[in-house]
Amino acid sequence: MPTYGKLDSFDESEDWTQYVERMEHYFNANEIDEEDQKRDIFLSVCGKNIYKLIRDLLAPAKPGTKSLADLTKLVKDHRDPVPSEIIQRFKFNSRTRHSDESVRTFIAALRSLTEHCNYGDTLNAMLRDRLVVGIKCDRIQEAASKAEFNI
Repeated sequence: MPTYGKLDSFDESEDWTQYVERMEHYFNANEIDEEDQKRDIFLSVCGKNIYKLIRDLLAPAKPGTKSLADLTKLVKDHRDPVPSEIIQRFKFNSRTRHSDESVRTFIAALRSLTEHCNYGDTLNAMLRDRLVVGIKCDRIQEAASKAEFNI
C-alpha cells in the first residue's frame, strides 16, 4: 500500500492542536486504524523534545503504556492550557483590520480569535458586529451594516 504524505516531527513554532489534526489526517489517508500502531508512529516521529516532555510528564510510567489520546492531551494541557474566556473575548473585541489587510484575511483572523470565546449560538452575530466595527473604512462599514450576510 502506498504511503500518502509525510508525518514530520513537531516544530516548536507550530501550534500543537494543528499538529495533532495533521497527524490524524495522515493516519486516515494511510488507513492506519490500530490505536497501538498510531501511538507508536506518533512516538517515533514526534521529535526528541516532545518525546522527552512526554517522558518527563509521565515518569515513572513509560509513553508506550498510554493511549495516543492520552499522550496528545498530556502535551496539549502542558503546552496550550485553555486560555481565559474573558481574555479571549477581549482580544476578539479589540481586533481591528490592519490597513494592509484584506477583508477576507481579517474575517479569518476574527474566526480564529473566537475559538475560546464560547459564543455558541451568537457567534455569527458577534463576527458580523466585529467585522463592521473593526473594518475601519466608512464605505465598507456602511455597506456591511446594511447587508444581511452570514460570515
